[in-house]
Amino acid sequence: MILTITLNTSIDKAYVVENFKVGDVVRVKEAVYTAGGKGLNVTKVISTLGEKVLATGFIGGFSGGFIQHELDKMNIPHEFVKIQGESRSCVNIVDKATHVHTELLEPGPLLTPQNVERFISLYEILLQRANVVTMSGSAPRGVDKDIYKTLITIAKNNGKKVILDTSGDYLKEGMKAFPTMIKPNLSEAENLLGRKITSIEDAARAAVELLASVVRIQKESVITMETSEEIIPLTIKNIQQKSATKKTIELSRELSLLKTDITKKRSSDIKAEREKRVQIFNSLSHKVQGQEEIFHGTWASIPLTEPWIEYATISLGKNGVVLADANTGKVYWAKPPEIAPVNTVGCGDAMVAGFAVALSRSYDLESMLRLAVAASAASALSPETGGCRIEDIEIILKKVIIKSLIY
Repeated sequence: MILTITLNTSIDKAYVVENFKVGDVVRVKEAVYTAGGKGLNVTKVISTLGEKVLATGFIGGFSGGFIQHELDKMNIPHEFVKIQGESRSCVNIVDKATHVHTELLEPGPLLTPQNVERFISLYEILLQRANVVTMSGSAPRGVDKDIYKTLITIAKNNGKKVILDTSGDYLKEGMKAFPTMIKPNLSEAENLLGRKITSIEDAARAAVELLASVVRIQKESVITMETSEEIIPLTIKNIQQKSATKKTIELSRELSLLKTDITKKRSSDIKAEREKRVQIFNSLSHKVQGQEEIFHGTWASIPLTEPWIEYATISLGKNGVVLADANTGKVYWAKPPEIAPVNTVGCGDAMVAGFAVALSRSYDLESMLRLAVAASAASALSPETGGCRIEDIEIILKKVIIKSLIY
């Protein structure tokens, strides 16, 4: 079973208009209301794909009741923590004339520490029934930025696979607990890395950089490069901009000690595992010019009791997704066929659903990419946010193109 987490649930409202102009009175041609929030979009697609799923998170007020009612209509199981506040609404304005989509996102209710404690207690119980967990979107006000780090640590300690799809500090903090997969979109990846991504090859390079970022992406300087002048953070930007004589690389890491069976391996097995890890990241380092210090200084020195993020993906809208695989050191680009999109909101969530189902069913990497990209493209054909038809997925599945990127 797949457990989906939506901390900031919402009523998603899609307004179809023509020639939308800011400041004008606009007549809505069509309005569609659905149970939403990124995690619930994921939930609906998982259900469409025929996999067992359970939704959890926070709900409150009239909006929370509507969300429960909509999930009940779809026969989707759910167990939420109910709060005093009102679950938010999010509006997607779809201009039929220009094909431009404008989103208005409410911040969500204000939660108390007691609300969060109740949720974590519920989460620990629900977790026992799942093999894969998806964590999506922002959190309501009052929730700490490290909430996903806490939830991922609990899941990993229980041997669960975790997909994290969020942004900003939630993503930075969550990465410290080593989810199985991260899935930022293009703008989120650019924000995380502090630079523009200008091509497919550059996106692939960025996915590799995200794997390397796992130990240096701390609020404080995780990796520093000591020079005769100063100690500067070792980031993508200053590696490119500063020329300094490297004397030492310090690794100051605040990593969760997660349970792994690797500590039980014989010394010969541990040596082989270490050599495999170094070989993989030596290979990856050659693909990112100027990043050798990150790969060699970081990954070669991480104790084998530490896990890693297995897959770093970046979703690219109509151009599909790039994926860097830490298990093999390979990078892939999966692209859907051309389609006529109806509603692109929620396509990234559908992609997460495809990845989650593939992980739950132990698909090989190519099959996992095909399903994720096909689900994402099929979602764009539905007027309902987070909706898709299994027939569309099956048609698109055969037309997804997958390339192994070498540069």
